[in-house]
Amino acid sequence: MSPSTLADYRAAGYLTAAETARQVGIKPATLYAYVSRGILQAHRPSDGRVSLYHPADVERLRARPARGARPELSIPSAITLVRPDGLYYRGVDAIPLASTHSYEQVAELLWHGSSGDGRPWHAPDAAAEAGAAAQRALSHDPLPLERLQAAVAAIASTDPLRFDVTPAAAERLAPGLIASMAAALDLRSQIPDVRVHGLPAARSLAGNLAARLSGKRPSAALVGAVNAALVLLADHELAASTVAVRMAAAVRSPVYGCIAAGLGVLQGPLHGGTSLRVEDLLAQIRSPAMADTVIRTHLSRGDPLWGFGHPLYEDGDPRAAALLNLVLAAAPARPRGAVEALLTFASANSMPPPTVDLALGALAHCWSLIRGSGQAIFAISRTAGWIAHAIEEYGRKANYRIRAAYTGRPPRTAPD
Repeated sequence: MSPSTLADYRAAGYLTAAETARQVGIKPATLYAYVSRGILQAHRPSDGRVSLYHPADVERLRARPARGARPELSIPSAITLVRPDGLYYRGVDAIPLASTHSYEQVAELLWHGSSGDGRPWHAPDAAAEAGAAAQRALSHDPLPLERLQAAVAAIASTDPLRFDVTPAAAERLAPGLIASMAAALDLRSQIPDVRVHGLPAARSLAGNLAARLSGKRPSAALVGAVNAALVLLADHELAASTVAVRMAAAVRSPVYGCIAAGLGVLQGPLHGGTSLRVEDLLAQIRSPAMADTVIRTHLSRGDPLWGFGHPLYEDGDPRAAALLNLVLAAAPARPRGAVEALLTFASANSMPPPTVDLALGALAHCWSLIRGSGQAIFAISRTAGWIAHAIEEYGRKANYRIRAAYTGRPPRTAPD
């Protein structure tokens, strides 16, 4: 019989969070990050608010290779450096770039090492029309990410040179592809007459994307927040989606196929889809006074509090700090209250610092963007990084063949 009360769990040998962190040799913030990513399961007694952990799960976690151990897959790359204190694009601190450069400039930096002049990107007419036509074939209410997946396949069919997998060809098509992806999302409002780091909003990717995701004319503050998010999420070394992109590029899949591989990975809640869960939770907090009840109900179902604790940033995700500061300073006051209440709850309960996924969900919530907008911003932003990794992989001409560590039954001549 499964344990129910706190006494039952303790009698069965379950450990508290403090005991688990001590045995495994990690910080509490790292422990919570493991829970939020499904690496470790937390159990909640029926008569308590604490989280407890099965001793066998704790032992399995303790027996994992230490952080300094060589990873199973290591790929040389000169694109992005991730350190506990921040991340660097081609050696340049990425955090300040969010307030000084346009996304277009940062994408150029990732592709060839210099930020360029920030000239506007244009969606080729045929690509824009194909992307729009693909939307009409979708169901009544698809998520923005699903729109992007359909659009990329349609856009690819309009490029007669799509099978050219040289680095130069990938860099040639990159701006038009990203612009076409943004154009595939429904245009729901006009673009404000403001500038994004020297570029008129109507001609910037941030301005166009903010217009397509907003239910009303986007403000200059929203356009600036979207640009900052695009910059901060443009690359993050070998995240799961980027590994998928590099594997596709290594077997010489065209750029469009590489991007499709990355988009598929982003549907998962542990990478890319986290902001959607944050949006849904914030939508339930209709006033700050409701926050504790809503959050505790959410946690009582065994669901993690998405958007807190990043395994690479034990002291806090610097991207989250930069984007949250911008959102909380510029967003409308009323929806901002739900975000502030969520952050207060997390702090009062000693949860780890927020991640950039929470900041994305907060951005979408505060400006009432269509559901799934955070995920769409993530996808379009990361496309710049994916293309940089595809370019690097095309140039390396590597050939990966990852082997499985077989754990099945011994070979035999016939089935039982």
